[in-house]
Amino acid sequence: MLLLSPPEAAHASVHDAVALVSGRLMTRLAQGAGYADALRTELSKEQENGRLLRLVLKLGLATSRPSLPANESYGDHPDRYLLRLFQDLLYGSSDEEGRPLISFAQAVHALNKLDLGHDGRALLTGREDGAMVLVSYHELKQVLERSFGEIAAAAEQ
Repeated sequence: MLLLSPPEAAHASVHDAVALVSGRLMTRLAQGAGYADALRTELSKEQENGRLLRLVLKLGLATSRPSLPANESYGDHPDRYLLRLFQDLLYGSSDEEGRPLISFAQAVHALNKLDLGHDGRALLTGREDGAMVLVSYHELKQVLERSFGEIAAAAEQ
């Protein structure tokens, strides 16, 4: 409208032009900021998922391997026993009547503590022998890294 009016009828300035488009400009700016926030949130979720997946894969590799070429008794080491007990804590929980408990939140919480090497402790119990071990997540993380390091070193030979 500003450009369509006759030149003698209006003494338009930059301020007048900005006033006409500022509503749309602010709407587009808010939409762009909202979209950027949504992308940032999704990126954060994917980063979290990738971190936990990497941790679960390391745990699975360390506990499922019975031996290594240079170490036939790899799977029988006490470190692997601790990791298997931790896996039982994650995946083998049951209620008083023996029904399986499915708690994704509890598993993610325990994995986050393991990943951080938290000073908190976990009570690990053995299925077969009923052994009970109180161990910190920090110690478990060291055991996991050491066990995975052995596998990685064997893979590079």
